[in-house]
Amino acid sequence: MLMFLPTLFHGIVGDAEWLFPGVPVELFGVGFKLSIIGNALEVGADGAFLVNSGLAFTLANLTAIFFSECINFPLQRNVTFKSHGPLSPQIGLHLLATIAVFLVMNLFTCVWNPVTVALIHSEALRNTVSSIVTTVVTGGVAMVIIFAWITKFFLPTSERNKEETLMELKKKAVIFDLDGVICFTDKLHYQAWKALADRLGIYFDEKINDRLRPHRLG
Repeated sequence: MLMFLPTLFHGIVGDAEWLFPGVPVELFGVGFKLSIIGNALEVGADGAFLVNSGLAFTLANLTAIFFSECINFPLQRNVTFKSHGPLSPQIGLHLLATIAVFLVMNLFTCVWNPVTVALIHSEALRNTVSSIVTTVVTGGVAMVIIFAWITKFFLPTSERNKEETLMELKKKAVIFDLDGVICFTDKLHYQAWKALADRLGIYFDEKINDRLRPHRLG
């Protein structure tokens, strides 16, 4: 979406920018304005403002994140978690998380975009690299912010407590079948019994050991 949306919004808003707070910063010799909302206009090699900058890019980024989460939310709720919790609070919490994703990503792009303009002179290559990196980073940020609170979105309190209890139990006990599954310990058992019998002066051999096996008792 970030390949064509900036051009679409540029046709609407033109060469405009709106930044907050717009603090001047320099990184790798590149000057830019640090903002949590809005992106600065960047100038290309031909001296013209770039389409993938300014208010047009901000609106494109916001639109891409919004539509991706509109798809992500019902998939997570109805398919992944099969949640039956209250829909309205879940939508509200997910919307707040989406806003948080946008603010973090805006902070990233206000640094990333001017740096790529300074380092990559080919506009086509720069737009491709920028779109791919921004998409990947957006996915990572969304996973950290949204999935960190996923149980609060989709699991009712009773289900969440049940899940937490099960996880706690899993940490406290492990049940598995050792003999004949993980390792064969019959010989080791015989050697231990033989060593004890010899110490006590009791005759003990493999035939006697075999008679003591569970399937021979009773």
